[in-house]
Amino acid sequence: HEFILSAIFYVHHYERDANGECTLCYVPSYGRNLVFFLINAIIIAAEHKVGGASIFQWIKTNLPIPLVSLLVVGTALPFAHLFT
Repeated sequence: HEFILSAIFYVHHYERDANGECTLCYVPSYGRNLVFFLINAIIIAAEHKVGGASIFQWIKTNLPIPLVSLLVVGTALPFAHLFT
């Protein structure tokens, strides 16, 4: 994803001023996408490790599917700002 940011926001030579800088160009923040995906990898690993616990099995069998989906999305949602 970091490569995609570099490709999309590439600064062409005609966008640069006499000093070689582009004052109007957007400069993406690199590393945030990587951190977001690492956090999601940790969440998935934790789910694999503790997913068989009785509380999670109870949730899986007793709660409606839309609510379970919201709970799953809610685990990564606090970190979504890193991706944008």
